[in-house]
Amino acid sequence: MAKNTFSHQNRSRKIQKQLIDTQVALISKPTDLFYLTDFPQLSPTEREAFLLIKPQAIILFHHSFSPTLPTGRWLTKIPSTQLTQLAEHLKESLEVLLDEQTLTVAEFKNLKNQVAGRFTTLNPKWLSNLRLIKDRTEQEQMRKAGQITAKIMAKIGQTLKVGMTEQMVARKISQEALKEQDVVGLAFPTIVAFGQSGALPHYQPGNVKLKRETPVLVDFGVNVGGYFSDMTRTFWFGRQPTAKFLEIKQVVQEAYNQAWLKLKKHQGELTAKDLDDAARGVVAQRGYGEQFIHNTGHGLGLEIHEPPSLAWNNPAPIKPNMIITIEPGIYLPGQFGYRHENTVLITQNSAKVLTTNKT
Repeated sequence: MAKNTFSHQNRSRKIQKQLIDTQVALISKPTDLFYLTDFPQLSPTEREAFLLIKPQAIILFHHSFSPTLPTGRWLTKIPSTQLTQLAEHLKESLEVLLDEQTLTVAEFKNLKNQVAGRFTTLNPKWLSNLRLIKDRTEQEQMRKAGQITAKIMAKIGQTLKVGMTEQMVARKISQEALKEQDVVGLAFPTIVAFGQSGALPHYQPGNVKLKRETPVLVDFGVNVGGYFSDMTRTFWFGRQPTAKFLEIKQVVQEAYNQAWLKLKKHQGELTAKDLDDAARGVVAQRGYGEQFIHNTGHGLGLEIHEPPSLAWNNPAPIKPNMIITIEPGIYLPGQFGYRHENTVLITQNSAKVLTTNKT
């Protein structure tokens, strides 16, 4: 626990060092608060805390009924989220840096009426650059999440039966996940798609019943200690896959393998665009470029979609200790979709799949 507390202190201090004497930073995004202080919020849609980082102090304003508070003398804790109390600590500041994405308009107006200082935008790269690189504690949480996800995925693939609905399979995944001691919950709403439903990448399960000789797409992840996994598999339920299904399966698997080989052989100079090009080039060459309708992957951690986005126009470098997904897919409206996805840890000159049963 002490090591974990030290990690959070280090992260907060790094933000603190970015400030000049007349600045303060007001952190309002729940996942950033957790990353910097280890303060968990019950509901990310409700305001449970603010973190105020000053050049000489770090202050957590939190609900008085919050049961789990960070430890350590480096962090001052005030049991209140009242903006009037927060404003008292801002009055001597000449410049207040805000996260414009998560502070509400009402909160901003309230503070502006009470504080004479100038309000400007908090540089989003201060936090995103820190969160891109996962430390050992984060990697271990995501390794556990990946192993659990792979174990459940294997079990689900073996328990599919005629007459099951998409929602029934999704509930089964949830039940299996919550049996695991380390699992807090699911990483995102589970996707289970039978047949043509799979042609929608973010389809949500309905009452469609499973029939024999049907493609099945399953995409889910779990939350371990606040950190997520993400995995997709596409099965053929039945004895004889169609020629089209086998063709698409081969193309997607080849696209995945090309991106994976690019990672495995990298020697330091690799970008998000390079990985997208590797996968997308295969799909386009086989004539399905227009049916690959999303990016090749994305970063993940405390959120299911984080930088870097593995997009055709993203020159962001891929660095050791990043964790990303690789997930090429082809989607044929009226027929089916096929996606293959793993969560992957970037190592010094290679990569490691985290969504695997292997230790």
